[in-house]
Amino acid sequence: MRAGLVDARRCRRSWRERSVPHCFDASHYEMGGEYHNPMEVFASAVLWEKDGELTIHDKTQGSQNSHEYVCNVFGLDPEKVVVKNAFGGGAFGQALRPKYQLFLAVMASLDLKRSMKVEMSRREMFYLT
Repeated sequence: MRAGLVDARRCRRSWRERSVPHCFDASHYEMGGEYHNPMEVFASAVLWEKDGELTIHDKTQGSQNSHEYVCNVFGLDPEKVVVKNAFGGGAFGQALRPKYQLFLAVMASLDLKRSMKVEMSRREMFYLT
């Protein structure tokens, strides 16, 4: 027998004899789910200029990733796209890779030829991450 089984049996016997006030059997312990959600919401703002230049403000830690993603997906000239991001701190906000709101904001801006902002709700962030 393993030591854990012996200890559990000894604990149950001691509890029945009331020589210990409480008995904890770890084999029946369950822990609920834990979920990681970033503190700040996913958001992107695209400033559309008449000459076709885009200035993108994105919630990202890797503006170079967002820049390459936007240029490749939409076939844009890299010289006409600028991605800016404010310093966001540590790596706890899922901001390493481009998210859905970036694609949607750029797509809408190019189609409507105007500046756009897309912000994901908490519910959308939870289901899409």
